[in-house]
Amino acid sequence: MSFPRYPTYKPSGVEWLGEVPGTWSIQKFRHLFEESSEKIEKEVCGDMLSVSGYRGIELKQYDDENRRRRDEDLVGYRVDRSGQLVVNTMWLNYAGLGFSELDGHVSPAYRAYWPRTDEDT
Repeated sequence: MSFPRYPTYKPSGVEWLGEVPGTWSIQKFRHLFEESSEKIEKEVCGDMLSVSGYRGIELKQYDDENRRRRDEDLVGYRVDRSGQLVVNTMWLNYAGLGFSELDGHVSPAYRAYWPRTDEDT
């Protein structure tokens, strides 16, 4: 994979990352995002969603309808709202994350984060 060159670079402070473009700021994830704790308690929110490094966030496709979970089995699943960063923690090394344009729910193994605004920091 090839990326365009920036005019200047600086050390990132992270050994494995190396240098980053000189105009970038280095910030901790927790300063940029706040984890959502919203989960399904009684009422199911939207459809089941899936996160793919290739396709982003999309409606989950079932190859067998018997694998679809019943509403009562979804208690504790995470609610995903449009505008959130959704992370499949099991596929993070394979780009299992993306910004959602959908409201729905995801596996309890996923995480959903609200981007912080300037007012939050």
